[in-house]
Amino acid sequence: MKFFWNSDEKGKSEGKRESEEKDELEKTDNSEEEMKLENEPGQAEEIKSDEVDKPVEEKVEKEENGEELESETAEQEEADKNDDSKNDENKLEKILRNIEDIDGKVEVLNDLFLKKIQSIEFEKKTTDRLYKELQEYKNDMYFQLIKPVVMSLVSLRESMKKNLKSFGVMSEEEKSEILQSYIEEVEIILENNDIEIYETNIENDSYVDVKKQKIIKKIETPYEQLHGKIENVLSSGYKYKDKIISPEKVEVNIYKKPEEDLKGE
Repeated sequence: MKFFWNSDEKGKSEGKRESEEKDELEKTDNSEEEMKLENEPGQAEEIKSDEVDKPVEEKVEKEENGEELESETAEQEEADKNDDSKNDENKLEKILRNIEDIDGKVEVLNDLFLKKIQSIEFEKKTTDRLYKELQEYKNDMYFQLIKPVVMSLVSLRESMKKNLKSFGVMSEEEKSEILQSYIEEVEIILENNDIEIYETNIENDSYVDVKKQKIIKKIETPYEQLHGKIENVLSSGYKYKDKIISPEKVEVNIYKKPEEDLKGE
C-alpha cells in the first residue's frame, strides 16, 4: 500500500530533522570543550587570570596616562606662564620705547618753539628798525622836497628885514618898488616849484568860469548883456601842473530887471 504526503507535512518533517541534528552537534561541541578543559586545567586558569588581570592593567595604564597628562598640563601651564611673562616684558619694553620716542619728539618741538620765538623777536626788532629808518628817510625826503622853497623864503625874509630898517625914510615910490620886488620874488619861488599863476584880463570882456573862478561878490546890473561878466579880480588863481589849487577870486555882474519893467508887466 502506498501513502502520499502532501508538501506541507513533508517540509515539517525535514525541518524537525535538521533541528535535531543541530542539537546533537552543539552537545558534541560542549562535550569536547569540557574534555579539553579537563585535559588542560592550567590553560583555563591562565585564561581566567588574564581576564582578571586585564582590568587591573588597564586601570594602571589609565592612572599612568593620567599622571602623564597632568604632568604635560603642568608643563603647558608653566610654559604659558613663561610666555605671558615674556609678553608682559615685551609690552613694557614697547611702552618704554614709546615714552622715549615721545620725549624725543617733545624735545624737538621745544627746540623749534624756542627758535620760532627767537625768530619772531628778531623779525620784530628788524621791523621796528626798518620802520624807524623809513620814517627818517621820509622825513628827510620831505625836507629835500621843500628845501628849495624854504631857502627861498629864508632869503625873502632876510631881504624884508633889511629893507624894513630904512622903510620909514623911503619915498612912496621906493616903498612901492620894494613891495613889488617882494611880489616878484615870491612869484619866482612858486614858478620854480611848478606853480602857475593866472589872472583874467577883464578888459577883454571875460565872463566867469566856475572851474577857474570863485565868485566872491555879485553886482546887480540892469543890462542883460553884462550878466556873468567879470567886473573885478580880487586875487589871482594858482595851478599846479594844470590842476587848480586855488581858484581866482572875482566880482561878477548879475542881471536884474528894473522895477519899472516889473511894474509894467
